[in-house]
Amino acid sequence: MSCCRLFRAVMFGAAALALVSGSAVAQKAKAPEKPAAGPKLVSSAWTVGCRPAGKSQDLLCEASQTIALAESRQTLLGVYVTPWKQAGKPDSFILRYQLPHGLNFPAGVQVKIDDKAAPAPEIQTSNQVGVFARTDLTDPLLASLKKGAAMTVEFSSMNGNKLAIPVTLKGFSAVFEKLK
Repeated sequence: MSCCRLFRAVMFGAAALALVSGSAVAQKAKAPEKPAAGPKLVSSAWTVGCRPAGKSQDLLCEASQTIALAESRQTLLGVYVTPWKQAGKPDSFILRYQLPHGLNFPAGVQVKIDDKAAPAPEIQTSNQVGVFARTDLTDPLLASLKKGAAMTVEFSSMNGNKLAIPVTLKGFSAVFEKLK
């Protein structure tokens, strides 16, 4: 197909799409509004996984749970408990979050455990996988995770959509004991 024909085909397709979209918008405007249903989510159980820790022969083991969109299996949230060596605290851990791209950084991330506020993680960095945030796993936070039933991680996207992602805490205590 020549360049000009290809250009005309693309332009015709775009115009047709605009007409179809416009009529769909007009039809939606006339229809009564239904409450928006959120996307269906699937979550893994809490597990412990290990991988090589850099160039050494040591293994880095961490507990994790992943929440994904059911339809596409795209990861929406990853929650990780990772050992974190600090001076004077050899048995320290951090709670890391892998969040999706498009996060509204100034709005931050809020965490609740059984509807009670928990320490908000600090956004650290991003890469091709997503946005990463973390907080120290203090004794009070660890106690809340062990006795809690559910954690909710809340954040906003750049387009203003607010998301509240549920994370089950069922099995967390047993997995954390394996991690130690």
